[in-house]
Amino acid sequence: MIEGAAFLIGVVVLVFGLDANWIEALAVAFAAGAANLAPGKAAKALEAVTRCAERLGRCKAASLTLAGVGVVGLRVALLPIWGPPVPGVTDEFSHLLLADTLARGRLTNPTHPMWPHFETIHVIHQPTYNSMYLPGQAIFLAAGRLLTGHPWGGVLLSVALMSAAFAWMLRAWVPPKWAILGALLGAVRFGFRGYWANSYWGGAVPALGGALVLGALPRFQRDPGPVPAFWLGAGAALVLNTRPFEGLVLSLPLVWSLISWLRRVRTQRLSRSPIPGLLTLFAVLVAGAVFTSYYCWRVTGSPFVLPYRVNQRTYGWPLTLPIFKPIEVIHRHLPLQEYYAWEIDEHEQLLNFWKHPFRLAADAARLWSFYFGPIMSVFLVVGLRQAGGRRRLLVAVLCLAAAAVAVEQSRYPHYIAPIAPAALALLMLGVRATLTAGSRKHARADWPAILLLGWLLAACARWALGSPPGLADGFNRYISSWRPPPGNLVRAQVDRYLRTMGGQHLAIVRYGKTHRWMDEWVYNEADIDNAPVVWARELGAEADAKLIRYFEGRRIWLVTPEEAPHIQPYRP
Repeated sequence: MIEGAAFLIGVVVLVFGLDANWIEALAVAFAAGAANLAPGKAAKALEAVTRCAERLGRCKAASLTLAGVGVVGLRVALLPIWGPPVPGVTDEFSHLLLADTLARGRLTNPTHPMWPHFETIHVIHQPTYNSMYLPGQAIFLAAGRLLTGHPWGGVLLSVALMSAAFAWMLRAWVPPKWAILGALLGAVRFGFRGYWANSYWGGAVPALGGALVLGALPRFQRDPGPVPAFWLGAGAALVLNTRPFEGLVLSLPLVWSLISWLRRVRTQRLSRSPIPGLLTLFAVLVAGAVFTSYYCWRVTGSPFVLPYRVNQRTYGWPLTLPIFKPIEVIHRHLPLQEYYAWEIDEHEQLLNFWKHPFRLAADAARLWSFYFGPIMSVFLVVGLRQAGGRRRLLVAVLCLAAAAVAVEQSRYPHYIAPIAPAALALLMLGVRATLTAGSRKHARADWPAILLLGWLLAACARWALGSPPGLADGFNRYISSWRPPPGNLVRAQVDRYLRTMGGQHLAIVRYGKTHRWMDEWVYNEADIDNAPVVWARELGAEADAKLIRYFEGRRIWLVTPEEAPHIQPYRP
């Protein structure tokens, strides 16, 4: 069984040729050779690890602390070598704008008088100046800024909580020793070198919400008290404030499971009445809905209109779902028009998917590579066979996630991050089944031990090789043909250079003919007027003269961010 599944996974690796999968496949081959040269060594080493995990799993607080702090502590220890990530994607700048807004004690910002100079991707300026996203990710970034002075502290906080929530969630599905092993596996896979932990794009926050939901639901069904009900509602609110569409889709099997349980308890005698727990769940969900509605009202002027929708009406994007209809929009700036054209082209491919038969398969393979890869897929196959009874809920969550991402225009791993805990639970069901079966057979070369040893070697190889972790590392394992725009890294250097000069500066950006929309430089803080550096678009002599008069007293610079970025004093 194990050998056959490994062979099939190897065929997929050969077909798609993804870099990370090659590393895992080679690591498995090395581990298999080592195990045959030294029979039983890998199995004995793994048995020692499981015995240690069993002792650790007896102390719930210690296991949760280790899962939450272990990998994050290692990443912090490597700060002298690998510093904090630099934002490089338009979405990151949008989240950072909202985080800056929240850290200043407000939900949104007034429209700036010179706002046409500051228009940029994924940021709205009317009726208020803010990000187009809901505040789930930005809340953690703001907390990190307030606690540590840097928004990346919020990313690390979300990763630590996600890893601890993995351990807590898994204890509801597998015995404690497998829960701590699964939590460490998830922390290593998602929380060390990947882009969830080394960018500001998100991933850990919706995964945290998904872990709270999948951990609280079985606990609530066993003992319907207020505590699991609170965490169930809190997890749902967190998911809906980060990934609302995917969260809504993934909530369907959870709601069905809860309704089915309520029907069954009518004929059963529980240790306590479920009414207090249900009231707690209802209160938390209502509180989350009220907060989201109030946030939307402050940003858009209506509690029922998302900032996302305002961005669609103003700029014509995002066109993420097939139900979104393209509208004709005239943009003031060429980069925004180019991005709109890219959105239209992507939407056309989504609606006419039969004309692009390999795109969906390639996206599915890359998502599979991110969440499972060759080695973990073997345990996934076994875990699916173990998913009977109430564990079918985990399979339903994965299937609906696949359906949700299939109808979306873009398919990034953090879009379906709430399924990460369900994937981990199925993996640990497979690990538990294969390891216990292997220990009973006393195989000469224990294949489960070989696979786990190979995965560990592959993880170490990824840590030791290549560039420092970040979007370029984690994201390119998902889309190997895409590279984050290097111009945004240069922008960070220019911004830092201007700040070290002291005083206040106005950087007027002039794009050339070779500029690409993804290489965006015009992003600003929440309080534009008091920012040390203000980035603005060049709009022509008359408009630029008004801009310069408005920011009188600042040093004015002309920035040309092409292949050789150049900065010089501005002259009309």
